[in-house]
Amino acid sequence: MQTAIAYNGTQVKQDGTKEDISKGFKLWVDLVNPSPTEISEIRKTFNLDGSALETLINKSKKPQVRVLENHKFTIILDIRYKTFENLVTESIYLFHSTEWLITIHSPDADASLENPSASSREISSKVMRGDPSAAREEITDEESNKQNP
Repeated sequence: MQTAIAYNGTQVKQDGTKEDISKGFKLWVDLVNPSPTEISEIRKTFNLDGSALETLINKSKKPQVRVLENHKFTIILDIRYKTFENLVTESIYLFHSTEWLITIHSPDADASLENPSASSREISSKVMRGDPSAAREEITDEESNKQNP
């Protein structure tokens, strides 16, 4: 499944394309469990590094950042407890430049995003309004409340 969102300071377009970049938009493409054909298409469209894509295809779970010729490649981990004694890790692969972001991950990494908490929605709202300092204060307040109920 692929989702593409184009955005700028005043607009968000749900069906973004690479052409939106030339119109002043940034682009975020999110691929969930992409097929080899989808990976090939995204590679051609954004001129993605072949070695980084091999790392993705091999499902590496080693966090890393690579600074490449025309973009960066990053692997981050979504870590959750399956049971009290068992951690589950899912890789999230990011290809990013100043104009676009491509995220690639499994449906399991996507599950934690389906039902965000009310505080997560509030933080996201503040960040989308361009107020990251308010979001940082919200996180600090939330952590303080957890420690001192």
